[in-house]
Amino acid sequence: MHQAAPSSVARPRARRPPTRSSTPTPALASNPMPSAPPAPAAPTPTAPAARSTATTCSSLTRSCSPPARPTTTPPEDYAAFSNGKTIDYTAGTTRFAPNILDQGMCGSCWTQAAATSIFGQIRKIKGANFPDQLLPSRQAIMDCAPGGDARGEGEVGRGCEGGNTPAALQWLQNVAIPTDTAYPYREVDHVCRIDQVPSDQVYPAGLITGVKIVPQYDEDALLHALETVGPISIVVCAGLEGFQGSNDRVQSTSKKCTDDQLDHAVTLVGAGVDGITGEEYWLVQNSWSYKWRDSGYIRIKRNAGNQYGVASLAAYPVLDASKIPFSTQ
Repeated sequence: MHQAAPSSVARPRARRPPTRSSTPTPALASNPMPSAPPAPAAPTPTAPAARSTATTCSSLTRSCSPPARPTTTPPEDYAAFSNGKTIDYTAGTTRFAPNILDQGMCGSCWTQAAATSIFGQIRKIKGANFPDQLLPSRQAIMDCAPGGDARGEGEVGRGCEGGNTPAALQWLQNVAIPTDTAYPYREVDHVCRIDQVPSDQVYPAGLITGVKIVPQYDEDALLHALETVGPISIVVCAGLEGFQGSNDRVQSTSKKCTDDQLDHAVTLVGAGVDGITGEEYWLVQNSWSYKWRDSGYIRIKRNAGNQYGVASLAAYPVLDASKIPFSTQ
């Protein structure tokens, strides 16, 4: 059965915490968003017609209206899956995830997760040595995704104010995507400039043929998808205790992550069992630089009541391999 995305999920927009130290930061249990200084002032050029400058939130702590949900192709029939083995898409011949990204003080987690999940599928097809420089452009997704009308209808994302990763993947089915090198990340909003990128530095429209949503709250289904598909985009409650930093090898919280608290898009890149504590874990790749927690990663306790909402909104793109234009030979 197709699982629709929850209708009450806030637009993920968490910024990286201000500290760049590798020392664990204190939990922010009373604040649903990481504390951060204001994002750098963005230029104020006239936005293209496809991009609205209106926003439904005026600060980091004010909740945003949920964006429109994409129509997704039905997922395959997931069977309960658990065999105890380690899955890791960060190293070796299965290094499908890109290097750790840094979104800075811009709430662009949704674009970071979208680009990472697309790249994970590309690298699964082309091989682990496919270069990180060919990551789909995060800035292009930020600049060009529809912002929707005043009521949020048709919204995909609003740059540094947040967005919806599954909706972005759906929108990108019909859009050419420059590489991150050709259209680099700037950490602020700009006018869409895709038409200025040379055609030989762009993934063509049609690269993404569909978007699949993993059955909601089902950790067995999520594990099955992770092993059979590769890196998966997920959304978590980054404001719950322990996520920002702790000394725990495998992170967990006594607080429940509800759909309206989901505020930060990240990428699921592995799963396993900790060799010391014996705890089952999810390996999650963040976009708050390699100086955050364990070199940019966090292990979240698995099969323990959907910790931090890891299985609340998981999605991945389906690609047409013939539309990948770049060769590494």
